[in-house]
Amino acid sequence: MAHAATQWAPPTAEQQGLIGPNWSKGWVIENNLITDSKCAGIVIGKERGSGQNAWRRDKKKHGTQREREVVFKALQMGWSKETIGSHVIRNNTIKDCEQGGIIGHLGCVFSEISNNHIYNINMKKQFEGWEIAGIKLHAAIDVLIKNNFIHDNHRGIWLDWQAQGARVSGNLLVNNEDQDLFVEVNHGPMIIDNNILLSERGILNASQGTAFVNNLVAGNIHMRTATNRFTHYHFPHSTEVLGGMMTVILGDDRFYNNIFAANNESLEKSQYYGLDAYNDFPSASYQWKSPGSLNNYNAQKFPVFIDANLYLNKAKPSNIETNLVENKTLNPAIRFTKSDDGYYLNITADASFRHVKTQFVNTTILGAAFQSETPYENPDGSALTINEDYFGNERTTEQPLVGPFQNLKIGENRIKVWSN
Repeated sequence: MAHAATQWAPPTAEQQGLIGPNWSKGWVIENNLITDSKCAGIVIGKERGSGQNAWRRDKKKHGTQREREVVFKALQMGWSKETIGSHVIRNNTIKDCEQGGIIGHLGCVFSEISNNHIYNINMKKQFEGWEIAGIKLHAAIDVLIKNNFIHDNHRGIWLDWQAQGARVSGNLLVNNEDQDLFVEVNHGPMIIDNNILLSERGILNASQGTAFVNNLVAGNIHMRTATNRFTHYHFPHSTEVLGGMMTVILGDDRFYNNIFAANNESLEKSQYYGLDAYNDFPSASYQWKSPGSLNNYNAQKFPVFIDANLYLNKAKPSNIETNLVENKTLNPAIRFTKSDDGYYLNITADASFRHVKTQFVNTTILGAAFQSETPYENPDGSALTINEDYFGNERTTEQPLVGPFQNLKIGENRIKVWSN
């Protein structure tokens, strides 16, 4: 499917793509080649009745205020798990679109996006502005984004507003311009695990309540507050708004068992390599005993939980972390190459990879996000254990290996990370 003259799909307008379910439930979109949509390829977003470009038409209120109104209007119109979302988007190739590969606001809830190849998004630079990414979702409640290959885009994955219960797992992101991953004005819980982030700009974090577990991050980490952005938080696994809206002052994050392998200096102020960005945050105990143990919260910033990470090259640890391994002498020689049968990651490991004192990360350790008071758990409310690697193989050792690969050997590794 190709060559659709789609309109720009902001979160406060009717969102239309080359293909989309148009505010319904339970579509399966799989095994397609989707290319050259003028704006969006696949759209799992909102309809017209809850708002249609109100800010653009009258400019009486700020766009973020209009977006808040859209959410409550959608609830009045029946936005719920029973009527909207729960789509499956898998095994598609999506390329050469100028806004996004997959776009959605509200209509994306409870969906799965897996095994898609998304590239060349906004590479012609026919448009500029917000909403540009390989995957750009608002209100990604309990959405699973798994095993996608997202490369050579303006931005990789962008989760904006209300990504409560979202999980980004086992994705491969390479050569994206702005960031591999942008999490914006969310309150958590979100889980980012077993991903390979190889772009120069790795993560832009303007959210709270995010758990980063067993990732490989080769680029920088950029943090940004949003003290004037009031966004919703919800009852667990529901579209219903829990108590109101809050701003984002950062913190309440978790970093366990990650590899930070940057070989460059910071690009600009507030961009960091490693987790030294968190040096001004209060620390917290490594292991939560209950969701109510956030007793280190102060009036300025939420505490963060950082443990068992590996820092290579010029990546810098936070002074909060005490259980870590820092190895400035090893150049892991990370390279990403293409062959006839797929794409390969080359990485060199030494004994320091096995010296990190890790443990399996689970609901007990992660606890609950502060604002939503929702545990880091599975969408059905059951307890979660992150015990698989990038390939979905179960980690059977008592102490899982740091990073996304359980079976790294000492020395040079050539790992096939995506098949053609």
